[in-house]
Amino acid sequence: MSIGKQRYGYPNISYNTQLPTRVDPGPNVFSARVTDIILDSNHPKFKSYGGWNSIGTIFFKSISNPGGNDEIISNNAKSIFSNLKLYPLKGEMVTIIRIIGQQNVNSTSSPVLYYLPPVNYWNSQHHNALPDPTINQLPPSQQKDYQQVEGGSVRRVTDNSTEINLGSTFQEKTNIYPLLSYEGDYILEGRWGNSIRFGSTVKNPSIKNNWSDEGNEGDPITIIRNGQRRLSQPGWEPTNEDINGDDSSIYLTSTQKVPLFPSSNIKNSFSNTDIASEDPQVYKGNQILLNSGRLIFNAKQDSILLSSNKIIHLSANKAVHIDATDKIVMDTKEVYLGSRQASERLVKGDVFVLELKKLVVALEGLSKACTTAQAGPFPIPGLNTIGPSLEAAVKDLKKAIAGPNPKILSKDVKTK
Repeated sequence: MSIGKQRYGYPNISYNTQLPTRVDPGPNVFSARVTDIILDSNHPKFKSYGGWNSIGTIFFKSISNPGGNDEIISNNAKSIFSNLKLYPLKGEMVTIIRIIGQQNVNSTSSPVLYYLPPVNYWNSQHHNALPDPTINQLPPSQQKDYQQVEGGSVRRVTDNSTEINLGSTFQEKTNIYPLLSYEGDYILEGRWGNSIRFGSTVKNPSIKNNWSDEGNEGDPITIIRNGQRRLSQPGWEPTNEDINGDDSSIYLTSTQKVPLFPSSNIKNSFSNTDIASEDPQVYKGNQILLNSGRLIFNAKQDSILLSSNKIIHLSANKAVHIDATDKIVMDTKEVYLGSRQASERLVKGDVFVLELKKLVVALEGLSKACTTAQAGPFPIPGLNTIGPSLEAAVKDLKKAIAGPNPKILSKDVKTK
């Protein structure tokens, strides 16, 4: 078998020695500073770089690599990930990888360049941009900050000065705090204080968190947070999630106890004999906690189902309203209205109407008897006077309880 005819690796790529002469594409891996990026159809190069296929394409300036060749053919690259959109900002550093695909292995055209996520220069999830030292775009005080970064230090902004150009809409903030990581944690952090932590119970860390007081070492917990709490510490110091202080949170626990303090802790509907649920800050075990300024549960097509093995407790500092266009049904053994200590029983309306109808017949006869009442040949004035009045009252009551839907009964509320 001739080795020159054998193929290795991808089946359509032939490694023979008959390739045409190609322009040297430069290094296979090199560093670059992002100068621009296509994010939408308003970018001036949107159409020329492939329309919607150009989204995420960056333009860059190569950074000198000792011992490497900085002469590259193109100055644009695409994200290497198709399902992870972690696009860099202007001024951030990325690693460029040259990948030769089937379409240009025998071509003298530009190589296909892809970029990896931004380089972690500052150890900051907010941004890791370094201004181009060849462009005087910062005041002297900040130029010194960034020069120190390039020398291996970390920039510490204390005056809230953020003149670096990171794009057309991105505004640098100096109070976006990174999350503190514990052993084994997997954390995804956005640039604005939004994060997902796949963590666990950590019993004796050097810096405590607020979910490890209960449970066993390594018990899983997942925390989704959007919008961090306001702190007075410097922006580069890490922090932990705070379910009471962060803007919106979802906690999925296994054995942990999370110190959530509810907005309303009214429990007047419970008596000493009722089974009450533990307060959120006391309960330990698997649970899902949602905390935000407002919660909306909306079922677009079907239903919202609330099911509990013990209790469903609705508590509000002002009011609880229930509206329905058709009907509201409560099927239970006992219903207390107004107070848990309510002791007066409700009247069954239909049964009461039947009893009233019996009484009306007797009252009609009594009213006629009173009207014509005599003691021998002499009328009895007291009874003769009250007879017509009683007859009129009986007539009105008779009208009120007449028909299949008596006027004295509610058309909407029914009881058992």
